[in-house]
Amino acid sequence: MTDMNTDHLYQLVNRSKRNTENVIKTAPLGICITDPHGHFEMVNPAYCQFYGYQEEDLIGQHFTLVVPEAYRPQMRQLHDEFIQGDETRELRQEWEVRCKNGETRTILAEAARIEGDDGASRKVTFIVDITDRKRLEERLKQASRVTLKRRVLECLIARIKRCIRRNRQGAIELSSHRHQCDQRYCALC
Repeated sequence: MTDMNTDHLYQLVNRSKRNTENVIKTAPLGICITDPHGHFEMVNPAYCQFYGYQEEDLIGQHFTLVVPEAYRPQMRQLHDEFIQGDETRELRQEWEVRCKNGETRTILAEAARIEGDDGASRKVTFIVDITDRKRLEERLKQASRVTLKRRVLECLIARIKRCIRRNRQGAIELSSHRHQCDQRYCALC
């Protein structure tokens, strides 16, 4: 009877392990695991596809391979602090990253610390590509600034036309009103 229970338990553990591996492999978001020193131990297909690397290109490499050069020291330090710290989850943050082809993209990343088979801490990072969203946000900001500048210009043009029609001293009135428009609107430009 003990052998049957042991076999059943063994089957359940193996099934659970296969299910976990399948979830990671088929997940639509990028997932990687780094060792205590920041080297990739595992990357899923979505992670590889996003960065343009094959799995074998990443395994064993330092995770800063996908970080722009200027941010590498900061990212190394953050990784080390997280691995050695008390927090088991890292706050969701936006980061600029570099793909294999040199393209800079923006991700939303969140991480958790897990314990490896050897008892040492590992960092599991989950990434989502938000590059298109960030580009759209920037275009909307630019469009908003252009619209505001256009409104200020239209206000000034309308005032000039009214002043010229009203009297000869329109230039004096215009100067006074322009100063008021500048104070109200130019701070928003």
